[in-house]
Amino acid sequence: MDAGPRCQCPLPLASRRPRTGRTDPAPHLIFETIGGGHASAIGRTGVFCSGIFGLKQHLANRAALALHRELAAAERLSFDELEALAWRRRRNLVEHAFAQVPFYRRKYEAAGFRPGDLRRPEDFARLPVLEKSELKDHFDELISSDSRPNQRALSTTGGSTGEPVRVLFDRRVKLEAFGWRLLHWWGLRPGCDAAHAYRRTRRGWSELSNTLKWWPTRRVFLDASLLTPASIDAFLADFRRVRPPLLQGYNGALADLATLFVDRNFNPDFLKAVWSTAAPLPLPLRRRMEAAFGCPVYDQYGCGEVFWLAADCARQQGMHIFHGHRTIEVVGPTNDSLPTGEWGDLLVSDLVNRVFPILRYRNGDRGRLLEGACSCGIGLPRMDSVKGRISDTLRLPGGASLSGEYLTTIFDAHPEAVQSFQVHQLSDGAVTLRCVPGRDPRATELIEVVAAGLSARIGKDAPLHVELVASIEHDEGKTRFITSDFQPGQGSRP
Repeated sequence: MDAGPRCQCPLPLASRRPRTGRTDPAPHLIFETIGGGHASAIGRTGVFCSGIFGLKQHLANRAALALHRELAAAERLSFDELEALAWRRRRNLVEHAFAQVPFYRRKYEAAGFRPGDLRRPEDFARLPVLEKSELKDHFDELISSDSRPNQRALSTTGGSTGEPVRVLFDRRVKLEAFGWRLLHWWGLRPGCDAAHAYRRTRRGWSELSNTLKWWPTRRVFLDASLLTPASIDAFLADFRRVRPPLLQGYNGALADLATLFVDRNFNPDFLKAVWSTAAPLPLPLRRRMEAAFGCPVYDQYGCGEVFWLAADCARQQGMHIFHGHRTIEVVGPTNDSLPTGEWGDLLVSDLVNRVFPILRYRNGDRGRLLEGACSCGIGLPRMDSVKGRISDTLRLPGGASLSGEYLTTIFDAHPEAVQSFQVHQLSDGAVTLRCVPGRDPRATELIEVVAAGLSARIGKDAPLHVELVASIEHDEGKTRFITSDFQPGQGSRP
């Protein structure tokens, strides 16, 4: 199917599809073994722990189980049924925001829009876009007037981009259910033992209560904000003792662990899945981690303002969007919806947060929607892996620019050439390509090939230098593939 004229609906027409015929055995029994052969991988202890964990959810977390059933059911809907669900929730949330949220009422009225104008799904694209600056400046006005304090959970985000913002989550929405679906897709059980490598924020009583919440699941932590030889050795000792089937973490911390596993010739044959989050996952990095960990590495996409937007299934043919509970649109410079396959700014909507509605929010990421259905049988629409943020675009002294979605893919044709890489722009506009060479005997030669292609793209606007390094620093476990000190019009090269 060709792209045709620009589509104004939030979901690509190409994703229309018949029922897949996929069955999800007993989706309400989320703690049973998923798929053949996984019981042996989990083991008797794992089955017991998962059963206890499941019993605790039935006794004390029924809202999460109900949401999980909703999510499982949405995967099996036809396109028309799924779009009807999403449209109904979009319309209801817009009506709620207009009636209960002062900011949206004022913003929509200023744009000449009233809820009655939302007659068809494509009308949703007429709503004004919510910008990050508005989220920062109008926090109090974005709180729903009919929500109660005990329904609100405060969260802050954006520190790694230099634009911290505050949001409120709806405590009635049990977000852990989204994670349970991912584990289901990957052949693991909710409540399975797991290792985590991210910025650790829980201490003292908060940490103890969280441990009790997860018992009897055993969890191993590595604080990605401060990696030291002692902390890494302690983590590896616990990792070997617990033998978790799941490793989850920020991709920068996971990349460091992958290097460590190779250097120490450590083969964790008990590991079944690695869950990467917090930053784009370029193909070379994914392949390097899969070789080091000996299992699939899955990408999960979300942002601090709206968690759980999309994630890989076991087939890794693009990330499935949790459509019906979230909406993702791709728009161009004038906020017009772009056709399937075209890269643009992402607008995200959280359709189930009624205490702090997030509608058509430009979160700063760039991505694209994908054609057709996934061979896995999950009926949710798909998006490509996020390739960069709007802020990742390099502005060259001559006025041209290089987008993040291009820069994060420069090694896709030669993934074995590098262990990791970073594109850094100096204050005078010059560009440095930092590379940790891979184990390919031709790594240096291939890096030069990639650098030549990048230099040709840059042209005469700025010189390009290649810098071979032993490692690349990350920001509390999050890798920044593109960084820049250049301010257009200030200190540019003659």
